[in-house]
Amino acid sequence: MATKTKRFSRSSLAPVLASLLSLAMLLSLGIAASAQTMQPAPAPTPNQPAANPPAQEPNQPAAAPSRDDITHRQVAEMDRFLDSHPEIAEQLRKDPSLIDNRRWVGDHPALREYLQKHPGVADAFRDHPDAFMRDENRYERTEADRYQDRDRDRDRNNISRRDVTEMDHFLDSHPEIAEQLRKDPSMIDNRQWVSNHPALQEYLKTHPQVADSFRDHPDQFMRDENRYERTEGDRDHYSRIGERGDQRNREELTNFGQFLGGHSGVAAELSNDPSLASNKEYLSSHPELDEYLKAHPAMSQQLSENPQAVMSSNLVQQGGGFSAKPASPTAKPKSTPNQ
Repeated sequence: MATKTKRFSRSSLAPVLASLLSLAMLLSLGIAASAQTMQPAPAPTPNQPAANPPAQEPNQPAAAPSRDDITHRQVAEMDRFLDSHPEIAEQLRKDPSLIDNRRWVGDHPALREYLQKHPGVADAFRDHPDAFMRDENRYERTEADRYQDRDRDRDRNNISRRDVTEMDHFLDSHPEIAEQLRKDPSMIDNRQWVSNHPALQEYLKTHPQVADSFRDHPDQFMRDENRYERTEGDRDHYSRIGERGDQRNREELTNFGQFLGGHSGVAAELSNDPSLASNKEYLSSHPELDEYLKAHPAMSQQLSENPQAVMSSNLVQQGGGFSAKPASPTAKPKSTPNQ
């Protein structure tokens, strides 16, 4: 009887175990199915903001031309140098590419030294000469406007327009003193240095107000004087500017004459035909003349505009120790005299 009861109990558990097994299988299948339905969720990743930058990088402003590497500070520094070297400034404004002409830079030691000490300015200028000079010209005009706006503030700083004007007249006639004061305005308060320049010492004694203003604000005084020279001074300095231009032209002609004096063959050929100075084939076969004219663009321009006048110049002939043949008039056909 006991044996029958035991068998009956085991047989009654079989359906229960089968049900539990079926339930476990269903649960495992449900988990696997839910896992499969959840996996596609990362698909929207390409549309998320994180994936956008690589596709947009080529169109971003970072690819802008390196001309933006020219900084306001570099332009301001170069402007101050050009203010104190007007001859270099004039040539660079005519032809900014000269900044990359090693021969021309070498002929201007002050510029060469400045570029060596300011490599950032040098690189920016050489990489974009035209853009750099346009920025410098804009900066110059902006500074000129500020200079005019400062007129009403000058009394506060004890620097009057009259003081600046009078000192400008003196410096125009004493370029050596002007050059040193532009490099270091504080020299005006150096008694030993002033005493070594009797003309300046005498001027300051006879113009005590100018002397006081200059000594009280040396840097600002020289900035105002430089601006006056470049802006306000232009209106009433035309004659003196013309004289300085004539002086520079005389130097150019004399130097060209000396060059010809050391190249007698070129001198003789140009005397016979001055137009050869603008002949590309002739220049290519005379590299020494070609290099000289590249280093002296003002003389090159004069020769291209009026070669006969240059070669007939007394300064050229005296510097080179030769006489140019006068331009021969066009030969006229001989006519039989009337009987």
